[in-house]
Amino acid sequence: MIRYLFTKQFVGFAAAGGFAAFLNWLSRIIFSLWMPFSWAIVLAYVVGMATAFSLNRMFIFKKSEKSVIEQAKGFVFMNLLSFPIVWFSAIKINEGLQALGYH
Repeated sequence: MIRYLFTKQFVGFAAAGGFAAFLNWLSRIIFSLWMPFSWAIVLAYVVGMATAFSLNRMFIFKKSEKSVIEQAKGFVFMNLLSFPIVWFSAIKINEGLQALGYH
């Protein structure tokens, strides 16, 4: 099991996911300058999803036999399932930090 953590594919997958998460976080901060926090979360999530899908398709899963549409459907479906958790958590963490005096 541990040997799978050190494959080129897994390391690339983790790097692509990490970069997508970074862009999600950064874009949320930028979007928050011009729109309500909850909408900034939504748009930043889209940025992160698009980045993760594009990087994984180009560099990690380029030999897939599925069409781009099939890949995108599965990717978007799985990410939409987790979005309510991400959105609710971000809202509650933000509220908690604001209650502690952080803005």
